[in-house]
Amino acid sequence: MRWNILGEKNNFKFKTFEAKDVPFSDLSSFLGEHYSEDTDKTQVNYSSNYLKWFFSKGGELGVLVAGEEWVALFCVGIFFLRCGTSQGRVFNSGPLCVNKNYLFKDCAQEVVRQTSSYIKSKHKLPILGAGVTGVKKETLFKGFGMYVANNVRKPTTSCFSLNNLFLCDEGNFLKRFKSGEGFLLHHKQQVKHNNKKENWGIVVSYYTTGCWKKMIYEFSAKNGKSYDKVIIFENLERKGGELEDLGFKKFTSYNLYIDSPISLPKYFLYYNLFLF
Repeated sequence: MRWNILGEKNNFKFKTFEAKDVPFSDLSSFLGEHYSEDTDKTQVNYSSNYLKWFFSKGGELGVLVAGEEWVALFCVGIFFLRCGTSQGRVFNSGPLCVNKNYLFKDCAQEVVRQTSSYIKSKHKLPILGAGVTGVKKETLFKGFGMYVANNVRKPTTSCFSLNNLFLCDEGNFLKRFKSGEGFLLHHKQQVKHNNKKENWGIVVSYYTTGCWKKMIYEFSAKNGKSYDKVIIFENLERKGGELEDLGFKKFTSYNLYIDSPISLPKYFLYYNLFLF
């Protein structure tokens, strides 16, 4: 296990774990005890399998500590994205969590700042990620929606992707729905919603040469019974009105945050990697 001591604030030390050194048992225990998602009375339960997949291509776990106690943590994983003939690595943010005993001490902002600074200095790669509120970072877009559906309807209109930016993932954690025109990556996420435990289907990314609404409908028709709800993120091409045509309803708003040491191609405006 290798820790890097980088700085201090409020008597907290900041340390990082490279992906290969992440103590998954400690990480799972900390998230299980301290992670809460206040959005619409919904709490996410991150499994060990999810966390291991999240760091499977690399990444950094940034931690604020007081003595031996973890105060706050920020998970940032490496993912491979492709658009046309271009493919490259990005960092995408994951769970951000503060110890319940250290709330309202600016710990979340500090662990995000320190982790982001370390990643940009070490890796020279962009960091992106969807977040609900409160992160002091530049945004690629604001106020877009997360949408959920119990049952996805057959679309009444067609919509086609102009910029097929998508996640490349050949591992075993994400499930792959295939059609004649492309594929859709999804996984099961355990949540506690309105005091009820549910399994939600998270649409992580997709690629299609056809109508993306048709793909989501066909995916749901085949896999929807495995999930209590399906959740998908609005983006520049996947507009809320078109999702409502499929039977989705807005769950909450989010911002897509970006922190990059390099200039990004314009197709990043059509970012298509979303983790809940």
